[in-house]
Amino acid sequence: MEKSVRLRNFVITLIFISCFLILFKPVLVQQIIIRGDGYLGFGMNHDAIRQYKKALFLDSKNIDAKNWLAYAYKRSGQIENAVETYKDSLRLSPNNLIACYELGMIYATKGDFRQAKPYFLKASLISKEDIPVSNEDYDFYHGGSLKMLDTCYKRLGENGKDLDL
Repeated sequence: MEKSVRLRNFVITLIFISCFLILFKPVLVQQIIIRGDGYLGFGMNHDAIRQYKKALFLDSKNIDAKNWLAYAYKRSGQIENAVETYKDSLRLSPNNLIACYELGMIYATKGDFRQAKPYFLKASLISKEDIPVSNEDYDFYHGGSLKMLDTCYKRLGENGKDLDL
């Protein structure tokens, strides 16, 4: 009798834990991302990367975790990983304003304005209604994209023919 009670309690516990993880996974992922942000704020880039990877393990399509992971890669000097992660983020969310802007900045920082221009152009064409970011973030990334797009045109000797905004 004792054995069957323990087995029953074990099964109930497994069911409870499974339900908890399923129901609270978004909360867990958000908390892990917040922990990563804390590490990033203190310059602990590798610890932040580890946290963002944990979040993506739980939710592989989380755009915030992908963007933050790419940013942490960028801050730690792992530029190729950052580029691939931002591109992966764009595959999941084509109107990802942050990924477009950051990819453009990576290429512009390298001096490759020809490769940066399409990302800034795309970011400049994304409307506020198409994305779930705050107005402040939208203004920063959209405005920055417009300024950098103008810089790209100047550096490439073009007159801004695509810039009919």
